[in-house]
Parts: sequence; C-alpha cells; structure tokens
Amino acid sequence: SGWTLGYAVSNQVALFAVYALANGEGSGAISAYTYAFIFFQLPHGLLAVSIMTTFLPDLSAFAARKDLAGFRDRFGLGSRLLILVILPAAVGYVLLARPVIAALLERGAFGDASGDLTAEVLAAMALGLVGFSVYLFVLRGFYALKDTRTPFFVNLFENAVNIGLAFALVGRFGVQGLALAYAGAYSIAAVVAVVLLRRRIGGMDGRRTVPALAKMAGAAAVMAVAVVVARELVGSNAGV
Repeated sequence: SGWTLGYAVSNQVALFAVYALANGEGSGAISAYTYAFIFFQLPHGLLAVSIMTTFLPDLSAFAARKDLAGFRDRFGLGSRLLILVILPAAVGYVLLARPVIAALLERGAFGDASGDLTAEVLAAMALGLVGFSVYLFVLRGFYALKDTRTPFFVNLFENAVNIGLAFALVGRFGVQGLALAYAGAYSIAAVVAVVLLRRRIGGMDGRRTVPALAKMAGAAAVMAVAVVVARELVGSNAGV
C-alpha cells in the first residue's frame, strides 16, 4: 500500500505543476484543460476500464499459478480488445473535438472562444488516449503479479516526463502545450511499461498482436478519411 500511496502522491504533484502553469496562461486556460480532461476520460472510463476490470481476475489467476504462457496470452487478448475500442475514440476526438464541444458545452458564458480553446486542448490530449489506456492496463498486469513497486517507479517517470514536457511546451503552445505534454508523457510511459512487463513475463503475444494492430491502424485510417469527408460536407465547426 505504501507504493500505491506514493503513486497517488506523485500524480498530485504533477497535477499541481500543470495547473500552476495553466493558471499563468490567462483566463479560461484551467477550465479548458479541465473540461478537455473530462471528455478525454470518458471513453477510457466507459470502455477501457470495463475491459481492464474483466481481465484482471484472469491475469491474477494465471500469475498465482505461475502460468506465464497463459498470462501472456490473456494479456495480449486484453491489449488487442483495449486498443480496438480506444483507437476509434481517439481518432474521433482528434477530428471532431470542435463540434463535440460546441454541441455539449457552448451555452451562456461558454462561447466560441472558450469552445475553440477547449476543443484544441481536447484534440491535443486525445493523441495520448491509446497510450494512456495501454499504460494503465500494463500496470494492472504488474498488480496481477503482486508488484506495486514497479508501477510506482514507472508512474514517477511518467509524471517527471509530463512536468518536463509541460515546462518545455507551455511557452510556445500555451495550454494546448500542456495537453500535448500529457499525451506525450503517457505514450512514452506506455512503451516503457510494456518493455518492463515483457521482460517480467518472458515476452508478449506479438504473433497475434502485431497483425491485429496493423489491421486496427488501417481501419482507423479509413475511419479518419470518412470522418473528414463527412465533416467537410457538414460545413460548420459547430456541426450544424
């Protein structure tokens, strides 16, 4: 539990640093970041967390039996399902952030300027949605192995990267730079976490995962083209 407490504390430190930087970007910056983060969390909470929760007992059972082959197989299936549902959500957010924000938030004092800023932050943050979800699923793999120490250090690394990128990007891109820092930090940390878990369990189910990822990427590209065409035909950022 001590490692888990440290995990939570490091997240709060990073959040404080990001909010402090956002506060210096003028009126509406913190609100834009907060609203964008709520939308960012939506597909993860509805889809990714459901998959993670379903697979964690099986991973724990394989780990308890020291059946690493079964662990690798089950983890690979969970990873593929996770990316299958999260990748389209990420593409949709990147391409449709403006009409989504316009439809759901633009009321009263929340006008065009606030909508534009929030949509830009959401689109930037969505670039890291897949990495974010994969990262948290990999950490559950460590938890299934009764390892809370490694997730703490990986999370410490992720927060350090987030803070470093935030300071580097906020001056040039404003609050959008903070969103890019968040996306970049989780994407980098996801790769690191996968490498560490792969070493721990003796490999990954690459034979099935790599071709599946290629097919998902192709489908996502087709979806992106269709969304761009539909968006242009609609002819309005507000989606009306």
